[in-house]
Amino acid sequence: MSGIMRWLSGGEKRALWPWQLGVGMNDSVTGRTVTPESAIASTAVWASVRVISESLATLPLNVYERMDRGRELRRGHPLYPILHDAPNPKQTAVEFREQQLAALLLWGNAYALIERWPSGRVRWLWPMRPDRVTVRTDVTDERAPLPGLVYQYQSGFANTVNYPATEILHVRGLSSDGLVGLSPITVHRQAVEVEQAEREFAGRFFGNNARPGGILKTQGRLSADAATRLKASWEN
Repeated sequence: MSGIMRWLSGGEKRALWPWQLGVGMNDSVTGRTVTPESAIASTAVWASVRVISESLATLPLNVYERMDRGRELRRGHPLYPILHDAPNPKQTAVEFREQQLAALLLWGNAYALIERWPSGRVRWLWPMRPDRVTVRTDVTDERAPLPGLVYQYQSGFANTVNYPATEILHVRGLSSDGLVGLSPITVHRQAVEVEQAEREFAGRFFGNNARPGGILKTQGRLSADAATRLKASWEN
């Protein structure tokens, strides 16, 4: 469980599909607000994210060179120790991939800042909190054949840093605009919302010794025998 709970994060969503517009099948049915932070408390969400992220994170990630006769493993490639062993001094490769996969499963986007040596070669990969990342199209240079992407990162209190796309490793999930992925939690928030409401109701019910509150009333006055039978029936 090393990577999942150290962060819970998300990215900017561009509302193009019905569930992003907040209409249709995903309208709130309980009045609850569902976010990745709250959704991870759901047993089903937690189990799904844990099993998928941990299982895929432990798969080997090697660097190969494509040859005429097939492919060959390249342990001496500069990216091999970063992808296979440790992407940064604070995480193992498995922890990093688990964290990135959990972000993808919860928010639909996984971001990592690429730190380079002066030569331009990749030195480290640092995970970024998706809830602090905003992806925008850079249209300041009209001479550019295609507008690039700018990643705005909220690094601290009111401190925003802009990174070009060449400095960010961005893995998108299913996307409606090609810029950011769709959050599975947003798409399926109604199911998570109902599950959380059911869990809360059950907790309060059993916290009250499984006794529903209320008062029984009748139109007329009950005899002692009728009142006894009614009480026994209700308790049964």
